Amino acid sequence: KKANEYWPLVLDVARRFTLARLIKCCTALGRSEGNLSAAQILYPLMQCTDIFFLKADICQLGVDQRKVNMLARDYCDAAGIKFKPIILSHHMLYGLKEGQAKMSKSDPDSAIFMEDSASEVERKILQAYCPREKNNNISTISNLRLIQDDLANPCLDYVRHIVFAPLRSPTFQAPDGKLYTSADQVENAFLMGELSENDLKRGLIDALNALLNPVRQHFENDPSARALVERVRSYKRTNNNNTPTKTKSFSVSSLEERRQALIRALAKGGDTIHNGFFKTSNARLDFNKPIRAVFAPPPKAAPCLQEALSLVEALHSSEYQCILVLADWSAIALDACSGEAKARDAAASLLAVVVTKLSAFFKFPIFGVVRQSDYILERPSSYWIDVINAGRALRLDDVVKATKQSAEPRTGPVVAALLRSADLAATCASSSPIDPINELAATLVSQVSFDTLKPTLNTRLQPLLTADEIANGLQDDSEDRDFFIFTDDKAAVKRKIKRAFCAPGDISFNPPLAYCEFLLTKNLVSTIAVKRPPENGGDKDYTDFAQLRADFASTALHPGDLKPALTIALQNTLFDVITSAIQAPGDKTAKTAHAAIKAMLKKIAKSKK
Repeated sequence: KKANEYWPLVLDVARRFTLARLIKCCTALGRSEGNLSAAQILYPLMQCTDIFFLKADICQLGVDQRKVNMLARDYCDAAGIKFKPIILSHHMLYGLKEGQAKMSKSDPDSAIFMEDSASEVERKILQAYCPREKNNNISTISNLRLIQDDLANPCLDYVRHIVFAPLRSPTFQAPDGKLYTSADQVENAFLMGELSENDLKRGLIDALNALLNPVRQHFENDPSARALVERVRSYKRTNNNNTPTKTKSFSVSSLEERRQALIRALAKGGDTIHNGFFKTSNARLDFNKPIRAVFAPPPKAAPCLQEALSLVEALHSSEYQCILVLADWSAIALDACSGEAKARDAAASLLAVVVTKLSAFFKFPIFGVVRQSDYILERPSSYWIDVINAGRALRLDDVVKATKQSAEPRTGPVVAALLRSADLAATCASSSPIDPINELAATLVSQVSFDTLKPTLNTRLQPLLTADEIANGLQDDSEDRDFFIFTDDKAAVKRKIKRAFCAPGDISFNPPLAYCEFLLTKNLVSTIAVKRPPENGGDKDYTDFAQLRADFASTALHPGDLKPALTIALQNTLFDVITSAIQAPGDKTAKTAHAAIKAMLKKIAKSKK
């Protein structure tokens, strides 16, 4: 019922930690670092989130959960939470076999269970490890001890922490009738040889069965309890079967359930994103026709025109019903806009406004726009089970590789990659632009998509780098000036083109030339009108990009003449469209988003001073 609160908190925890920090929690829970599935990092994330979601002040758990609990305290530091939860770590019983720091879920003989019969208790205890001398393997289990214990004897451990548990006043009776009134007495008698191993175990069997007999009577005499314990035993029998269970589908939801959830989410999109602007089609989705889901990149404080144009091209298809997906929850995990929710939502909304308007300008109308959170909240439990199933099927190392992170990978991008698998299922997509994350996700959802995911082309526009920036190897998002953004006015467009790298005669890497090609080949302008003095060749209108390119290569067209012509062409086409979309009369949402983006850019500029 509160999925809209819980899961964003999980994603916020994920964005704040390195993967190495999460892996420490996984290995503390008994997983081998080199053999982790991607799903196993979700466990500590969710357990950490539970503490804050439940508003717990004190966390009482076994000492094996200590690293996860400390993750919660570290999260307080990262998130600026003043009052940290108090961690109370409790003793863990040894497993009944040698070298077992605690019981093993895969080994039913490693512990005594509440539903064990008297004969099962006897068998397990009689075969239990019971040394009198120091355990040479103690180093493998000492990290789960609250006090030093060089013996690591599980039988003595049961005597101390179960038979002589606090709040009880028990005694321990050996088979010869001798009574012991403390765990220390029992341990000393055993170590001194006064109490044999068999007598210790027989006394422990009697004590455990005395504790369990009331429980057994309850499960035998109460019909509901009897049915419950039989159900638990049936699960154990199923789990002990080593034959893998083959599922018919990656998703736990039926195709019809996912389709209806998508329809409802699309209906929300127009109202919640942009005052109905995104209702570009009144038609109902036709599920006899394939769907292409195009995922918008993570929102940026400086939303990039190049990304918008790439999305427009990816959304252009007569074969598919094209849907633009704003992955707003994935953006949380990816730490988009430095975690500032207002700027993140504004950037996503502004991107959708611009893409929708540009698509209409190109006469490429799209079917609709949908927020990731909208279709998730239509079926939250099913969606997140799909995410977990994706993680169970993928090795963590493979997901990290697909995210193409640096030497110290973060947890957030890994979680966002798992969400993509569930997204492809949720959008019923049979096509999506191919990237490493989509390729990874597509391998898991082939049974629920209509056909194989197909690639799509992207625009070949280049960043507006200067010569110095190229020499220094700076990235295209290193500074605002390196690329066009939605908030650029005509003066900014002129300034950026003037600074852009455009070496005379160089057609191998030439951003202004690439923009001329885009404008002419997409028929956005009929001509690139070059204005120059007669002594420099005079005015010339280029209607064919091949001729413009040839003149530039031969130096008949100089960068100083090309750049002003391109400036006017861009100002009168793409940027006029963007400006009209943002300043549409009566549309407060777009203007508010635009203002939020400008405020964020000012904040970034101020922080760099």
